[in-house]
Amino acid sequence: MSAWPDPSALFEALGAETVKRRAAEGYWEAQFSQGYLLVSEADGGVGMPLGGSGRSPQADVGLALCTAQFPVAHQTDTRRCDHLMTKCFICGCQPWAEEGTALLEKAAGQGHAYAMFALGDIHDMRKEYEQAVKWFTKGAEAGLPRSKFTVGVFLDAGIGVAAPDHPAAADWYRQAADAGYAEAANNLSQMYAVGRGWAWQTMPTTSSSSL
Repeated sequence: MSAWPDPSALFEALGAETVKRRAAEGYWEAQFSQGYLLVSEADGGVGMPLGGSGRSPQADVGLALCTAQFPVAHQTDTRRCDHLMTKCFICGCQPWAEEGTALLEKAAGQGHAYAMFALGDIHDMRKEYEQAVKWFTKGAEAGLPRSKFTVGVFLDAGIGVAAPDHPAAADWYRQAADAGYAEAANNLSQMYAVGRGWAWQTMPTTSSSSL
């Protein structure tokens, strides 16, 4: 589960119409691919990277549709529609974004861990941090190392939760590191280096009078 699936691969293998039909029929891989490409960045940016390098075949199609739907005069400070995700959430391409989100939710409902992570990423970009933590946690519980790492980041920083929870963050980092996620091992070592995340921090203190 460590290799991120390339959502464009299904389009290349089956064709856009077949993928769309299979998504409507309830196939989770089609729902993931269709939904992901509706809301992902055009050039495979940092937020929701495509499986391969460079621009996906579907990104150019989506970019053209997006640019046609929202002329330059209606764009915000981004000046031009470089990224699908930027367009959907900054320039207001809500019908398109919501269609993709709904498809990802259907895939996640069937246990698709990558769809769960993608939904966490979407809510994170919308600054809906509690929802982001919820979906990242679902992905982590489904066994996705990247989700485990990301939950650790949120808990470590106290984002989307009532307060930072360093022991829980360390536990998620440890699980991700054990699964081979190197960045999690780095974060865990940094936590320990400054004294955060040890189990004893969660234990009740004992007063000297009781000794």
